[in-house]
Amino acid sequence: MFGAVLNVFNRVVIPRVDLFTGYEVHANVGLALLGGVLVVAADERRKA
Repeated sequence: MFGAVLNVFNRVVIPRVDLFTGYEVHANVGLALLGGVLVVAADERRKA
């Protein structure tokens, strides 16, 4: 599922945002980290 999000991010967002030009790997790692944080936060909330 998250692979699909990364694919859309790579194909749609990165080419249209000049800020990410040359920093595609950093943008992908940041998006993956954000996804990981959301998964952990959702798991913690479900336990509480």
